[in-house]
Amino acid sequence: MSAKKKAKLCGIQGQLTGISRQVKDSVADINNLILKWQAVNSTGLQQLTNLRAIKLALLSSGTQSVQKNFVVVVSSYSSNLEHAAAELFDTMEQLNDVVSRLNSVARKFKTLVELDNSISGKSDTLIFTQPVSWFEDNASQLTAMYAKELEVKQNIAENAAHVEHFISQKVSTDEVYRKCQDVLMFYSSCWLHQPFVNESRASLMLAEMLRATGHA
Repeated sequence: MSAKKKAKLCGIQGQLTGISRQVKDSVADINNLILKWQAVNSTGLQQLTNLRAIKLALLSSGTQSVQKNFVVVVSSYSSNLEHAAAELFDTMEQLNDVVSRLNSVARKFKTLVELDNSISGKSDTLIFTQPVSWFEDNASQLTAMYAKELEVKQNIAENAAHVEHFISQKVSTDEVYRKCQDVLMFYSSCWLHQPFVNESRASLMLAEMLRATGHA
């Protein structure tokens, strides 16, 4: 069977209705949401880099109290740091919105599976080239990845401006700075590399969903 004829039989060409239309639109929604995540994530990395520079500058010049050759950081805050932290929190709101909408799409796919089963009287009716349950499974896996990654980024956003609070006070001035620098660099690396998003797997799943619904 030719690829063109197969596509036509799968419902990719022509006017789509019912479950097929819902599946195709939902896949497009997932693609757009992941693209938005990537753009917002990039902005967040720039903001975190800026916050890190401000924080380290404050730590190197802030008010400190030295007690028996140990340092206690008394003040390492400024209006610039507060503004940088606020920007990062605004970005977190956008990332949270993306994950919330991904969850909505995943729930929609679950409903479509149930609807398809009730209409056809059996499970796994082929929609395009895959059963509805296949789309639901991929959507759920993608959503789980980004939901877990959101938790990591939330932790970073909440702690980056107060990183010295997690450093033992019984260390030298240079050691406080070095340890804070290491933690902030670790935060930036985590933000960039997104440990809970398997990029290759996520890209493959999304590409297959787009191809199956005629988007690619």
